[in-house]
Amino acid sequence: MLDPVVARYRGKVARIYFRADAGFANPDVDEYLEAEGIKYAIRLPANRVLQDRIGYLLKRPVGRPPNHVRRYYANFHYRAASWSKPGRVVAKVEWHPGELYPRVGFIVTNMARPAENVVAFCSSDQPRATRHGASAQPSFCAARTRPCPAIIPPASSTSTGFVQP
Repeated sequence: MLDPVVARYRGKVARIYFRADAGFANPDVDEYLEAEGIKYAIRLPANRVLQDRIGYLLKRPVGRPPNHVRRYYANFHYRAASWSKPGRVVAKVEWHPGELYPRVGFIVTNMARPAENVVAFCSSDQPRATRHGASAQPSFCAARTRPCPAIIPPASSTSTGFVQP
């Protein structure tokens, strides 16, 4: 499914990054991307095991809640039953003013960036691959009319307007 898109960008850019929603979180996609040398950040659906790993972040902070959002990050290795090996999981927990429960998100990645940067990459306003309605193409590169932080051009073509993440 991703072969045509990867083939289109192979040789045209120095590095390819892939990000997607939870619909792409399966071992076949992860193994394909790693075999191709593509860095990825794919959202994971929450489950009891993942939530137990960050249980200490899910307890309501002590004291009067501030008027700003509190964000906490965690890194850990996790292996789902269908995965051949463990992967790095980044968790983000946000406590919003006036809300009783936190907002929680999980991302599986092979990037060596800090957790905050992985979450920022995965949460930027650039299009990403989804199973519902969009192809995998937007997750590799946005429209040519504006810079795409997911693609880094080769060193010889630095004037293309692309931005290094």
